[in-house]
Amino acid sequence: MSIDSAESSDAEVFFGRFQLDKRRRQLLKDGVEVRIGSRGFDILIALTERAGELVSKRDLLSPCGVTLSSTRPS
Repeated sequence: MSIDSAESSDAEVFFGRFQLDKRRRQLLKDGVEVRIGSRGFDILIALTERAGELVSKRDLLSPCGVTLSSTRPS
């Protein structure tokens, strides 16, 4: 799946059958709203902003306010 840069702007991104509107924080599939959680939306934005790049889990979760620990809970 690729992001069509010709159809993308700072506020909207089109990929496949989806349209991501960053200003409205809305994801549409074939014009119908797809409900996703706030954290999932933040991750989707991060992925679309770095399309074509390898994005680490740490980089994905850091904008969401999640910190990764190197120790496992006991």
